[in-house]
Amino acid sequence: MDHITIEKLKVITTIGVYDFERSIKQAIYLDIKLGVDSIKAAGSDSLVDAVDYDKLTALLRAFSSTQQCQLIETFAEKTTSLLFAHFPITQVTLTVNKPLALHHAKNVSLTITRNRV
Repeated sequence: MDHITIEKLKVITTIGVYDFERSIKQAIYLDIKLGVDSIKAAGSDSLVDAVDYDKLTALLRAFSSTQQCQLIETFAEKTTSLLFAHFPITQVTLTVNKPLALHHAKNVSLTITRNRV
């Protein structure tokens, strides 16, 4: 399996369980590893046969701005479902980084891996 990797994609969303988090938008960062079959794209050298990661990141940024999840677990599941619905990928490994989650830690993150069913 081939992979496309996007690191530290900044998205703005409402996420958290505390009242102050529910009333603000905050930046979270996504690390995305997409399982793809790149043989056709490599042969044609055409974006039509590839995963357009510019469109993918634009979709993720727009999607994130509309979400109001309490948990990063929920956000991660919704995000992977969105990616499978819009792109010809076989697997997604997604890390959701929430750097403002704890005052005494640099970051809190969750990593999930999902396969197309």
